[in-house]
Amino acid sequence: MSAEHDWQTLVNIAHAQAVRGISPLRALVAYRNLGALLAERASRQPERPLLLTHEPSGSVRERSYRELHAEARLLAACLHREHGLRRSDRIAIMSGSSADAGRLLLAAWMIGVSIIPAHPDDDDRRIASNLQEARARLLVPDAQHAARAQRIAASVDGMAAPVWLEALTAATEVGSAGYALPAEPARDDEAIIAFVPHADGAAGAVLNHYNLLAVSDAVARWNRWTAFDRIASTLPLLTVAGIVGTLLGPLSAGASTASVRFDPATYWAQISDLGATIAIMLPGQMQVLLELDAAVNPSVPRLRSVICTGGSAQARTAQAFEQRFGCPVQIALGVAEASGWVFQTPLDASAPDRALWFDRDGRAPVGQTLDVNEVSIAGDDGSQSERTGVLLLRGHNVMQGYHQRPDANRSAFTGGWLASGLLGHAHADASGGPVYTIDDSSRPVAERDGVPLSLADVDRALQSIPAVRTGVAVAFDNIYTGVEIGAYVVPEPGVHVEEFAILARCRQQLGHAKSPKVVVFGAEPATDARDLFDRRALQSRFTRYLRTRFSDSDAGAPVEDESL
Repeated sequence: MSAEHDWQTLVNIAHAQAVRGISPLRALVAYRNLGALLAERASRQPERPLLLTHEPSGSVRERSYRELHAEARLLAACLHREHGLRRSDRIAIMSGSSADAGRLLLAAWMIGVSIIPAHPDDDDRRIASNLQEARARLLVPDAQHAARAQRIAASVDGMAAPVWLEALTAATEVGSAGYALPAEPARDDEAIIAFVPHADGAAGAVLNHYNLLAVSDAVARWNRWTAFDRIASTLPLLTVAGIVGTLLGPLSAGASTASVRFDPATYWAQISDLGATIAIMLPGQMQVLLELDAAVNPSVPRLRSVICTGGSAQARTAQAFEQRFGCPVQIALGVAEASGWVFQTPLDASAPDRALWFDRDGRAPVGQTLDVNEVSIAGDDGSQSERTGVLLLRGHNVMQGYHQRPDANRSAFTGGWLASGLLGHAHADASGGPVYTIDDSSRPVAERDGVPLSLADVDRALQSIPAVRTGVAVAFDNIYTGVEIGAYVVPEPGVHVEEFAILARCRQQLGHAKSPKVVVFGAEPATDARDLFDRRALQSRFTRYLRTRFSDSDAGAPVEDESL
């Protein structure tokens, strides 16, 4: 935390990290750090499988707790000995979801090295800026992103040349055995800096070991995972929710876990081969599976729950999925600033509650809060049975603050709460407890396919086009990606501009994932009380695209039309 923080902000942060009056100094989880969690599990159940890998042949490779602990320890020794990494250093990982990425996370945490996820969908300048701000010492890409990583690392002061993930993990096989690791990190040591979209670019949410221990334990207990569960996740691993749901939650439960590549043609075969009892997926993936030929009737007798997270799920989609595949659907949601997981529908909900949640149009409720959290609604005294407002969060999973951003921390932490930026609606379930539905259409952040994107970045790209007088990015519901990005555009008077040209120019600047997929033209949009464009009011202009499946080609091909 920066010395520039005023005393009141520090007090607000401290209060926001408590839950029901219990300070994080009174830890609800006993482990000293994340490495100690792995070591304890490896000691207690050494031969039980931890990491499952589905091979192309259909076979499943199993790595036991003992094996993965040994591999992570060797890799930690390599990081310390060969690359000079020490406690409080930071490294970035740019990779897809893989077993190697999971091992690197665990190895870094063993020696107190913090992780900065560098998501491949971000542009190179943004990644380089984040790494420069965090003073990352090393960037580790997988082979697919090696060329990009070299360019990025060259633009970051003091950063060493990138080391390929595959080469780094292979190097542990030729040494490091018996190497004495340095002193282990403390519970309050930094574990992750997750850069999230912010009004003026990006801000790094700092999470420590205890934040991740607390939320992972809460997720495992909420879902009643045991050592006999096998979790198959298609979440992007290098997001906070992906790390918790795919790696640390199963580890906390002593369960087995697999990071599964989503391919609708082979998905159910992978689930069957893995013997999965829990599937975790994105909202759009649930919709794609629903559209498989009606003759597809998967045989997955062990599967007892599907958890849908990483975006906004449609209630009718969840209901149709349950009816077709005969497996209960749970909805979960969180924000990186609260360790990626805050809300979830319970597995044992009553039939009246499930009907209340899913037999409806629009978004599915995200359920109740985990017991590691408290939630309040801004400006509400809690006396009403149905309440709407900005959700305020408090709990042991709440971040330490934004890295070197006292201004952002002052606005995020108020009155002893973290302002999530989520607009929520609370209503009572059959038992009278609060259930939350989220409307994030007014936020400057959209979570598309599990990855948070900055609408302000899209605004800037639109406004940089000379033919555009006003350009506003709008996040709208889409059954394939949870949320998709559209552009509301007012052209300059007397100027004709084609939708294709606008989409293509945005894609040049932002890449496919962050770019708008459709343009709606209109008159000057209204502004809200803060004199900002009212994105929520514009959302209705995009409802026709709820069921549209956008392909890569929909964003247009690069053009060099200087008339824009």
